[in-house]
Amino acid sequence: MLMNCNLDAGRNEKTMKLTFAGHSTVICETPLSVVISDPLITNRVMGLKLKVPVCIPSDIPERVSVVLISHAHNDHLHIPSLKKINSEALVITPPECSKYIRKAGLRNVVELNWYESHSSGDVEITSVPVNHVKGRYFSCGKSGVAGYIISSGGKNVMLSGDIDVGPVKYIEEISQKFSLDVIFLPIGGMKSVEWYEKRNNKKGVHIAPGQAYEIFKKSGSKILVPLHWGSLSVSSENFDAAPKRLLEIAADERVKILYQGEVMELEH
Repeated sequence: MLMNCNLDAGRNEKTMKLTFAGHSTVICETPLSVVISDPLITNRVMGLKLKVPVCIPSDIPERVSVVLISHAHNDHLHIPSLKKINSEALVITPPECSKYIRKAGLRNVVELNWYESHSSGDVEITSVPVNHVKGRYFSCGKSGVAGYIISSGGKNVMLSGDIDVGPVKYIEEISQKFSLDVIFLPIGGMKSVEWYEKRNNKKGVHIAPGQAYEIFKKSGSKILVPLHWGSLSVSSENFDAAPKRLLEIAADERVKILYQGEVMELEH
């Protein structure tokens, strides 16, 4: 079952609270808003049981004010999980994704093109470009892909969704437009770290830990937090092999590993 976590004790209301829930699900809490990205609120996705449950405080689904969907793949736009979200929540998606969101009973949907923004409460959400396969069932369909920057209280946090091997011009553009405090980047996928590292020059393959670190350096962000690891995997390696590999590559205090349910706070 979903791991329900009570992580609210001692929260400073003047901070932006960031929780890595698991896979690509991140919760961002500000004084007036609760934003969740690519929510997974079940213990199975695409027929697979999660290796490590996504860790979401039990009150979050009803408190969510904004949902961010990075793209339409099932492990990111997960209709059974969306059905558990507060039905009044605003959902922000790339183009051609709103039809799937409405199947989950959520009607307040805004589709953003890259570099378009939308404000809600005390947050501004900006869609930014990322390199990943479009469509609902991988290359089938026209639905778009996006990362997002959450801006609030003078802080900018980028949630990338998925990123594939390919050109890094997008991240260089973003670094010129935004001063990032934190960037969340994927460090693999459902297979082993070694599998991704051996294919690190092939387009259409998720980036490996080393590539995430290189993208981080080009982003200009103050902090890197890895995501898309540990929960959904068909590999026999330890669930935290990917973040450990990242730390081997990057002896850098700016790299912060958050395990499922762990929190960091940024002062407004």
